[in-house]
Amino acid sequence: MDKSETTSNMKVFVYGTLLYGQRNHSHFLHNANFCTKAIINNYAIYDLGSYPGVKPYAGQKIKGEIYDIDGEILANLDMLEGEGYLYKRIKLDINTS
Repeated sequence: MDKSETTSNMKVFVYGTLLYGQRNHSHFLHNANFCTKAIINNYAIYDLGSYPGVKPYAGQKIKGEIYDIDGEILANLDMLEGEGYLYKRIKLDINTS
C-alpha cells in the first residue's frame, strides 16, 4: 500500500500490543471500527523484547484482529511501528474466524 492510499478507509490486521485489551490498543485504535478476528497463515510471531515481530514461516499462523481505519490512524500506526525501518507494511490475504 503506498502513501496515496492512506486518505481513505482500509482494513488493517493487528497482533501483539495492538490487540483489544493490550497496552497500545486504546491509544491507537480507539477510533477504529472492529471488524472480526482473523488468522494469517504461513507467518510466525517472535518475541523481540518490548514488542513482537513476525516473519514468513511455512505451517505457522498468527491470530489477530481486523479493524477498519482511516489515513490518520494508519499514519499513527506507522509511526508507532517504525514503518520503513522496523517493519514493512504489506498486503496479505487473511482468513477470518
